[in-house]
Amino acid sequence: LDALNYLDNLEKFSGELAELLNNGSKVFIVMLNKICLLESSLYFIKLKPLVAFKKFFNRGGSLEPELNLYFPRRVKKIFSLNYKTKSITAFGLLIPTDNFLGIYYKLQRLFNWLEKLEKFFAVKYPFYNFSDHYVIELEKI
Repeated sequence: LDALNYLDNLEKFSGELAELLNNGSKVFIVMLNKICLLESSLYFIKLKPLVAFKKFFNRGGSLEPELNLYFPRRVKKIFSLNYKTKSITAFGLLIPTDNFLGIYYKLQRLFNWLEKLEKFFAVKYPFYNFSDHYVIELEKI
């Protein structure tokens, strides 16, 4: 997970992968998103506003090691020369990330309800732009 966020040249990877695949081949890319609205919000709730701002405005810089983070539309554009985007799906949009599992267990009934909402919104623009991770399904053209 997140392996492509470590690459310095995603464009090069896209082209090299295209050389290996046949037309019609499917590729699933999982990326850590540039912004996670829920993560920032939960840091505010935990009364850590500086961490919340840092995560919102420079999420990649707040991680060790620093990662290359992209919004889904940027990844879609990078791969558009050789691939057709079939779908973009968010996860971690309304359900907390693993570093907030304590909150999840305390408010599990609430999050069971939010999970249903996440399934609805996860595939809709612009909501997948604010999730923890996203999956892009591509097809080689």
